[in-house]
Amino acid sequence: MGFRKPRVLGIGFSPRKKGNSDLLLEWALKTAREKGARTKRLMVRDYQVQPCLGCRYCEEYGECIQKDDFKIFEKELEQADILIISTPVFFLGVPGKAKGLIDRFQSFWARKYLLDQPPPRENRPALLLICAGSDSPDIFEPSERTIRAFMQVVGFKLKAKVRVKGVDEKGAVKEVKGLKEKVSQEVIKLLKASS
Repeated sequence: MGFRKPRVLGIGFSPRKKGNSDLLLEWALKTAREKGARTKRLMVRDYQVQPCLGCRYCEEYGECIQKDDFKIFEKELEQADILIISTPVFFLGVPGKAKGLIDRFQSFWARKYLLDQPPPRENRPALLLICAGSDSPDIFEPSERTIRAFMQVVGFKLKAKVRVKGVDEKGAVKEVKGLKEKVSQEVIKLLKASS
């Protein structure tokens, strides 16, 4: 049996192109590729995903009644061995379109907890890259709670995170000493742990 390259899925939550969280994700996926992983990047802003209707269709059938780009995220998450989420903090949460995407995974919650159909692979490793313009001491906690819940429902476990405060201006993460290396180190640790 040959060595199988791990499949790393990176999801970018920011609506701002080439912003700080985009750079963090770019650095992470570059490291993963250099270490031999297969990578896929999905930027939430590039897809049409409608918000959850709260109709509860998924509680009976295990899938969402809406037909849109949500299926792309569903498929990629099911195939991924490692997940990397990169997000800015907007008003103590993830950006609106990303939260809308997360809410659509109510269908996975329904499968797991109501229909006894958990994801085929659970506890796969995940990395969170999170940045904020504020330097408030508790700026990250609300977003992290939402992301942890999302990861648990789709079969991942948060194993590492890189938090960056005070980076409001576009490209400000480039000025944070040692940050690019820290992101790379965390990716390498995840790749080693998953092999």
